Amino acid sequence: MGGNFRIQADSKVEEYEHIQVVSVGIGSTYSLILNQKDVESCPEKDAIFKVIRIWENARSANAIPKAVKKELVNPKRTWRLKEIDRETL
Repeated sequence: MGGNFRIQADSKVEEYEHIQVVSVGIGSTYSLILNQKDVESCPEKDAIFKVIRIWENARSANAIPKAVKKELVNPKRTWRLKEIDRETL
């Protein structure tokens, strides 16, 4: 993956959930370009940062089985990961 992604006024949480899904699925990283003015102009900034944190918590906890990771990159599927609490995804 390894792309560069910017948070700006028209950024949507669904875009960043998709970026995280693919990143976790293939085990890659990406660059998140942050500019305070652009980030502050985004009405969904809090939700975007929350979804990034949830997926990164799952990644670091190794909470997603290998078989599921293979499915994460299937373009016919969409995924949403919900954090119940800090210990449960």
